[in-house]
Amino acid sequence: MFLNDDQWRIDSSPQDTLQALKDRVTRDADRVLLATHLEKFKALACGGRRRHLPFYPGYELVEVELDPQGLGLDLDYQTTCLYALLSASAARILTGESIVIHELNALKTGPEGRPALELASEHQVLSYLAFFCMFVNSYLGPFVVVERNEDGDWRTTAEKEAVTTSFDELATRRLETLGWSDPTTELTQDDLDAFAASDGDAKALFGRRVLGVPALEPTSAAPGALTQDVSPPAIAARIPEKDGVESWQASATVWHGSHLYRTTFVVAPTGFVEMTEDTPLRFVSWPRWEFVSTLPLLARRRARRLREAQAFRLDLLDEASGGRDPGPRTFKNLRVMGDVDLRDSSFSRGLELDDVEIDGDLVLDRATFAATLRLLNVAISGRLRAERVTADAIEAPSLRVTGAYDRNNLQIADLLLAWIAEHV
Repeated sequence: MFLNDDQWRIDSSPQDTLQALKDRVTRDADRVLLATHLEKFKALACGGRRRHLPFYPGYELVEVELDPQGLGLDLDYQTTCLYALLSASAARILTGESIVIHELNALKTGPEGRPALELASEHQVLSYLAFFCMFVNSYLGPFVVVERNEDGDWRTTAEKEAVTTSFDELATRRLETLGWSDPTTELTQDDLDAFAASDGDAKALFGRRVLGVPALEPTSAAPGALTQDVSPPAIAARIPEKDGVESWQASATVWHGSHLYRTTFVVAPTGFVEMTEDTPLRFVSWPRWEFVSTLPLLARRRARRLREAQAFRLDLLDEASGGRDPGPRTFKNLRVMGDVDLRDSSFSRGLELDDVEIDGDLVLDRATFAATLRLLNVAISGRLRAERVTADAIEAPSLRVTGAYDRNNLQIADLLLAWIAEHV
């Protein structure tokens, strides 16, 4: 993964990097951002890295890691980073919008007026493709080129420093992060070693001991297998000229939302990237990346918090939560243990499940939704039952159902029916 390779070096003074960005940015939006937030960003900076880019001679990619809770983000976010391109005389912040990259690609730099972008070799093309995909965002997050299981378990500078913490402190913190009620459970040294290696998937190792429920199947790489390949490595080759222009065709494994895809791209010498084919490979529950909407910062969610199914059902039915706010209620970043039975229930407000795994059935029979039901990055390990559902609208991007369902009784929105017909 682009953020996880060996080309990075530690930035000893991220505050100075932030100041250099403010002094050199050329886009008006970047000037406004740093004029408004520079001092706050400096105070919240907790690490930084930088690297050379083979396809942008003269530019470096810089990363400034910021405390997410200090920025006002909720506890679902474990890290937040500002990324920017920096040269001796210019800078631009990466916002998740492709126009930021394309504007730079169109520029001429240096005394000879050479293009800023150079795509003459396979190495340059594959590096540029990984960069472009990482910093172009959709509602499901960036398009992350991956090759190894450990790419989904990547840790930032601050997180790596936490490894020096004692195993007991590490276990306590992660137990609390995952929502387990008893962090004092007696663990052996072997348990703690495995716990440190497996990160959020420690529940797969001792779910029975801590939760009083059967241990769960791992959702990502098993301890000791973090360097296994997830698919063939990325490759690129020149393709015949079209309209007098020679392009590159590349194939790579892309992590988007909660799925891996084997994807084919065409990369033009101007830097335009076209996705020509993608084949779904498998579901993954790695902590998800996304650009924060209020600021051009790339943030990563924590490993999903555990919630017992009956308690989650009561949360969903409690429409009084959130006070007088009539807007939709959102439940994020959860793994729900057991069946969620909402049959014959009525919901007057919009409901959004975002990055939620349900280890069981989701039952919506005869449920009524007066506003939109949105299932964003939802995985259901059991059955989806939805007979005679009434809804204003149902949106279900990146839904995954692994259990059985009755297509004849699935009387819900055409979008969801079409998705299931194609993917399940």
